[in-house]
Amino acid sequence: MELNNLELDLAEKIINIGLAKASDSMAFFTKEKVLLNSLEVTLKELATINSFSEKNNDENIAILSTELIGELTGICFLIFSEADCKKIEEVCLPEQFRSDVINSTEMLDALLLEMDNIIAASVITQFSNIFKFKVHGGVPGIKRIKVSELTPTVKNMSKNPSYLLYFKSNFNTYSMNINPEFVWLLDDNFINGVKKIASDQSAIESLNRLIAQ
Repeated sequence: MELNNLELDLAEKIINIGLAKASDSMAFFTKEKVLLNSLEVTLKELATINSFSEKNNDENIAILSTELIGELTGICFLIFSEADCKKIEEVCLPEQFRSDVINSTEMLDALLLEMDNIIAASVITQFSNIFKFKVHGGVPGIKRIKVSELTPTVKNMSKNPSYLLYFKSNFNTYSMNINPEFVWLLDDNFINGVKKIASDQSAIESLNRLIAQ
């Protein structure tokens, strides 16, 4: 079961509504206006995936994970490159903390976890509101690994999802522009939810009104 172009466009719109809701909260950390948008949204059957990132295998990354709990199950991963992490550290952590390597790493990890919590929760909330699912996110976790370790890590943490929803997100402020990757492993209910919206013109119109706000 796949999504056609209209349905994939609707899925992207739902994600962008969630990211727009998250952007206001993100400004607390950056002290600047934040714009968040999705890029290159794709949906594939999980069984066909050999790699979960476009980054180089020897690159260091931070991977944030949040489990979806309820009528829509799965797990979402937010992937930051080492360069992304450095930019976030420079923009969001005060200078006196950045000079202490151990404390700065701990504070950066806590910051990334909170960012993931905000972004994932915002998108999950839109899945709940728009699809009428009872679903929420679990407590986020963080791992620092190489890209070569990403695929086995993701597969080991996944349970019974059928589909992979992948997109890059543009995270833009006056001082920073980064493109972290999102990998969402989702069950069949996600596909069914999108197809139900696509078949209901009033639901599509309501979705478009949300985007216009």
